[in-house]
Amino acid sequence: MSIIPSQQRQAYPGNGYLPATPARILMNPELSPPTASATLTVRPSLPEDVVFLAPKLCKADLDAIVACGSPSAAVSLERGLSHSIFCLTAVDLDGNPVAMFGSVAYPQDAAMASLWLLGSDELRDHEESLCKEIQRYLALIHTAHPVVSAMVDCRNEVAIERLRRFGFELTGYTVPAAGPGNLPLREAYRVRNEQCVIH
Repeated sequence: MSIIPSQQRQAYPGNGYLPATPARILMNPELSPPTASATLTVRPSLPEDVVFLAPKLCKADLDAIVACGSPSAAVSLERGLSHSIFCLTAVDLDGNPVAMFGSVAYPQDAAMASLWLLGSDELRDHEESLCKEIQRYLALIHTAHPVVSAMVDCRNEVAIERLRRFGFELTGYTVPAAGPGNLPLREAYRVRNEQCVIH
């Protein structure tokens, strides 16, 4: 899924923006167990997840990585791991990583964070569980960041549909990617209000 870590924000580490306790409660399967129908669980990402997942990323994500000028899948995942507010790995029932995701705080605007997600072809077998886990993650991110945005490769219809299921509104605004051809990335956003998250 080509919701990608922003290269333009790579110099800004995102650690320390949210307290550790809510993340541990919401994302630790022992404290907040998945439903019986869940096919994915989520845990904090580890460096070895980058090694496992980088050669397995789906073609659409690899295309987006190239479009954004990143030198490799491993570098993109490492940036996500290093610079996210916190970075999580979705693992299947066998414990194998199928996706990594996180969000990066905007240094220019403390109210905003940017979601990214990169995954393997196997992620297509877990769409329902993925949506539930992302919703839980976004609920946590929204406690500190009222607006969560994402930039998505315009060619990736699967990623665009996932963003809609995650509760994002897609805008008509595009920006040229930094890589070869300056291919367009489309902006999406999700806004928290006082009662609930608007979707």
